[in-house]
Amino acid sequence: MSECLLRPNSFASYGSLNNLQEEAEAAANDSEALAAPAAAPGFAIADEKMRRRLKYFFMTPCEKYQAKGRLPWKLLLQLAKVVFVTAQLYVFGIETSSQVAFMDSTRAAFRRLYLQGWDAGWESPIATHGPFAVYTYDTMYAVLDTALRGYNQTQSALGSFDLPNATANGQQPEPQFCVSYYRNLSVDAANFQFQLDNRATKRCFSMRPIQLENGTLAYNSKQLLQENNFTLNFDNVLMASLQFNINAIHFNFDAPRLTNAECFQFSVSIRFDNQAHAGQVLVGLTANPSTKACNAQSRQESIKSMGYSSVKEALYTVLDSSVMLVCALSFLSCGRSLYRGFKMRVRTLEYFLQTEDYRLSLDEQFEFVNLWFVLIMLNDLLTVVGSIQKILIEYKVGNNDNYITCGLFLGGGAMLVWLGTLRYLNYFAKYNVLLLTIKRSLPDIIRFLVCAVVLFLSFSLFGWITFGPYHAKFRGFFITLECLFALVNGDDIFNTFAMLPQDTTNTYIYVVSRIYLYSFISLFIYIVLNVCISIIIEAYETVTQQQQQQQQQQQQQHHLHHSWSDTGDEQQHRPEIL
Repeated sequence: MSECLLRPNSFASYGSLNNLQEEAEAAANDSEALAAPAAAPGFAIADEKMRRRLKYFFMTPCEKYQAKGRLPWKLLLQLAKVVFVTAQLYVFGIETSSQVAFMDSTRAAFRRLYLQGWDAGWESPIATHGPFAVYTYDTMYAVLDTALRGYNQTQSALGSFDLPNATANGQQPEPQFCVSYYRNLSVDAANFQFQLDNRATKRCFSMRPIQLENGTLAYNSKQLLQENNFTLNFDNVLMASLQFNINAIHFNFDAPRLTNAECFQFSVSIRFDNQAHAGQVLVGLTANPSTKACNAQSRQESIKSMGYSSVKEALYTVLDSSVMLVCALSFLSCGRSLYRGFKMRVRTLEYFLQTEDYRLSLDEQFEFVNLWFVLIMLNDLLTVVGSIQKILIEYKVGNNDNYITCGLFLGGGAMLVWLGTLRYLNYFAKYNVLLLTIKRSLPDIIRFLVCAVVLFLSFSLFGWITFGPYHAKFRGFFITLECLFALVNGDDIFNTFAMLPQDTTNTYIYVVSRIYLYSFISLFIYIVLNVCISIIIEAYETVTQQQQQQQQQQQQQHHLHHSWSDTGDEQQHRPEIL
């Protein structure tokens, strides 16, 4: 407990630094309200009470334990919350990772099954083959027919996929092909003439298979559209999409879930985007899942068939309930502490007005408000909301399968829970250097970043406008921001240089791009970052020097205290600290 620090606060030292245990016990046992002093003896008593109250209020948990032997139960509660919340987040993280991996793999399988010519080159974040697109009518119809044949042969896929059940008339649901197009658009590119009615309309068609002479079924999208008196004309087509549903079952025997299987229905949409009217029709596939109830004759059979574990259910219920209980207790305890701080602020404000005719400033009054408690209460709320949503997801209540929202609440709550533990490390001189350095350097860092952001935005705007048509990493404003931020951190510098044009037709762009990149990298890596680091280092050195001086002062006070105790003159020579 010797490492416990006194709070560097104007009220923390309001009273004697010696006889800590006696003052703490007197402050804890004193529950009478302060009265306005009418005489000198009454004033002395009231003044001593206020000294003790303020002294005890600003004590750290270590000092309170040292003074009265009071266990820091709030600290123990926060540590228990860290354990429970981390365990809950670990379980949820494994569940989410398992489902996300299944969704990604399923979408990759759908693209291989339903998109003609799709390969792994288009599955990376930056496609090595360029955009997946069609450029001729024949290719467009071929891609559409391939998707329809793939839909009709879904049962041959290796995954647990199948078409939805037949409708009431006994037929399988048919894919829908919808086209959004201008009502009237005639183009004569040879003479640079066109006539446009920019009002758009939409038509949808059921894509039925055609029975051939040999009795087999085949798809001919061009013929189907002609039978419906419609011909694709990409001069006026804005967007076309082929839509159908696919059922799938996700088996997850290794993940720590309550069930070993989940049922989904994917709404698959193959989109043909022609809004640019540039001769390149972009093709993309989306598959949005919705949770469905897995069919079973009874709950007991469902439990057996899906590997439902009553022991696992009990453990999960206990874990989630424990998290919510601990968060509720933490919320109440922090709210109680904030309320007591508010009462102490009012009491101190009235006391100084009555005795000293002095009104505390806002900064002095704000010292009674502990923002760490606000942070802890916020993470309690986030964790409780996330836990409730997690329970709804696990028990399939109301088809609640929004893992993203649940992850935001649980992840945000867990992050704030761990940040809240820094409050207790702040009481120890050897562990609070980081927080004190951040607090010390933050104002200077903010002022410095204002100038740095202006420089960064100026380079971003210039790079976006100048190199956007020629470089994939400068194609959009936010993409440019991400590219330059990566360059500041030394990421992918060579590729950024190499991807800029080097042919003779763009000599101006080539030269300017080199000057631009060399200037940006030199300015931000060698100057801006180093100035920022120097500000932090200066704050760190200041903090360490202050801590060394404080430790020396504490050692001197400790030595003087023992010297006075040995001579028996402590009460006579001890200075009064106000």
